[in-house]
Parts: sequence; structure tokens; C-alpha cells
Amino acid sequence: MPRSCRISFKAQEHKARQQLNAFVLRHGYSWPSGKKRWTQAHYNWLESLTFEQPWLQIVLQEYIDAVKAASARVD
Repeated sequence: MPRSCRISFKAQEHKARQQLNAFVLRHGYSWPSGKKRWTQAHYNWLESLTFEQPWLQIVLQEYIDAVKAASARVD
């Protein structure tokens, strides 16, 4: 993969992660400080979050899927 593509994909991954973090924080959830993010445990935690409104659950899953897709492009 050309270096310029990798840089672009890393930027997309970073943006997707920021958007997911902002969404989670905006709704009162936070990953414990001192623990690493973007590990399997972190993804498990993200996927265990629940919201009363079904549409928020859909939005959360869309953000998670976007991060996973962006990460797959980088790898």
C-alpha cells in the first residue's frame, strides 16, 4: 500500500475513533482511565452499552462498525 494511502486511512481511523468516543461520552459513559482503548475488551465494553432509545443503539453500532472498517483498511 502506498504511504499516502496509509496516512489517509490512519486519519480516517482517528476521526472515526474520536466520533465514537465523543458519542459515548456525550451519553454519560466512559471507559475507565488507565485502561487501554481499542482492545478486544474495549470493543466488548462498547458493544455492551445500552440505550433506552432504539435509535441510539443503532447509532452506537454504526460508529463501532465505522471504527472497525477504518481499522481494517489500515491493517
